[in-house]
Amino acid sequence: MSESEFEYRQARIEQAASCAVPNDLVRYLHRVAMDTHSLRIGLAEAVTQMFAGIAAPDEPSAGLPYPADDVEAALVEDMMGSTKQVLVADPDVAVALRHSMRLLEDAALGANLVRASLKRSDGSAARDRLAMVENQRLAST
Repeated sequence: MSESEFEYRQARIEQAASCAVPNDLVRYLHRVAMDTHSLRIGLAEAVTQMFAGIAAPDEPSAGLPYPADDVEAALVEDMMGSTKQVLVADPDVAVALRHSMRLLEDAALGANLVRASLKRSDGSAARDRLAMVENQRLAST
């Protein structure tokens, strides 16, 4: 990554500050969901490269819908102290990695839930509340 943490954060703040209407927020949340989902996939790739020396599978295994889910399942085996160490020998590292993957997945799902609610609630309380906050902000300036 060529940009600093500060530059990255500032770019995200500028993107968020451009949300003036609910549809802007819907688009921003779509970006959040895409980013967090991509980070989860990237973490799965990094884990397999770092600990197994192989790339994450391109195709999911039977029963799991995405390759990153296979990596997460392997981490569960490792953190449970399975006799067959799959990826990570240290159970604490396996727990932390799996937790990170779950948080990224949950963030993507949460952003998508809010997007769906905003899209569905045309003229409802969520949009009314956003409009009220915007009106208050404009009145205070």
